Amino acid sequence: MPRALDGLARACAFGDAHSCAREGVYLTTNPQKEGDTERAVTLLQQACDGNDALGCERLAATQSDQKAAQLYDRACSLGSP
Repeated sequence: MPRALDGLARACAFGDAHSCAREGVYLTTNPQKEGDTERAVTLLQQACDGNDALGCERLAATQSDQKAAQLYDRACSLGSP
């Protein structure tokens, strides 16, 4: 696990939603082991629940159409471009 990812994991564990989103994005694009993709979705959900626009936006890409639309709307309302 890269050092930066370890830092993101610690910050996420302490409640920093944006760190959860960034860790989730990393794991989505660079899965290292089995279960990373599922962990990424969990992290993105945690980030979105913490009102992080990036988390909601990236989580939307993993969902079905109706749920994705809701998440994209939420991401926009949270300031995602």
